[in-house]
Amino acid sequence: MKKWLYFIVEHYSIVMRIYLFIFNKFDVKNKGNIRIEGRNIRKNHVVVHGNSIIIIGKACSIQNNTIQIEGHNNKVILGEGAELYGQGKRSIFVKGDNNKIVIGNCSKIEDGNIFILGNNNQIHIESKFSGVAVEFHIEEDNNKLLIDKDTSMHGRDNRNIHIALDEGTTVHIGEDCMFSNDIQIRTSDSHSIINTEKERINPAKNIKVGNHCWLGLGCMLMKGTELADSTVVAAGAVCTKKYEHGNVVLAGNPAKVVKEKIDWDRKLL
Repeated sequence: MKKWLYFIVEHYSIVMRIYLFIFNKFDVKNKGNIRIEGRNIRKNHVVVHGNSIIIIGKACSIQNNTIQIEGHNNKVILGEGAELYGQGKRSIFVKGDNNKIVIGNCSKIEDGNIFILGNNNQIHIESKFSGVAVEFHIEEDNNKLLIDKDTSMHGRDNRNIHIALDEGTTVHIGEDCMFSNDIQIRTSDSHSIINTEKERINPAKNIKVGNHCWLGLGCMLMKGTELADSTVVAAGAVCTKKYEHGNVVLAGNPAKVVKEKIDWDRKLL
């Protein structure tokens, strides 16, 4: 029965419009635009103020979210089969101009928060991403968060995964990475450290995580961190620099190589 209902909703624009306005709340002003092809769009509060657009692809499931977009030329694009479950909380907030959020095909975010305050920022999540209790926080202009395909980030309860970008920096996370909970990734200290001549000495720096990396419980990647492919970061480790060699375990504060010639598997073999 559900398949027939979904077919009718997806293929008849009038039915889709009635369905959306019965089960959701929309506040669209000043040339804001929403294009929806998804099938299970319920209990959402969507605000678009300004010449910005939200595009929701086919077979998407978008439920219990608050999505707020303010400014001009912003784009939020959810690919085919994407899922976004807000649990009644704010899922996406954008204030500024020329920002872009892309959530790839068959990706799923549950109890997440995407926050952008600034201009010309970009969040691009590739296909088959899985995120639970994730927070992506961007301030100022020209920042980029890039997450490659098949990566998972699973926080829980109050142990979120928090990725913060500032000052025009980039965080690039490779394919098939696995994040435990209570992880912090920060490109900036958020406040200034100055020398005795009142000059700032702590500029923000990019962060890069290679392919097939496993980040353990409560670890931190601070500005300037680079992890090579197949790196395992132990629970509680604090990474602060470029680690050139892959297939290693990093542990400690500051983190250092404690084991070499290793790999890992999502299965408990």
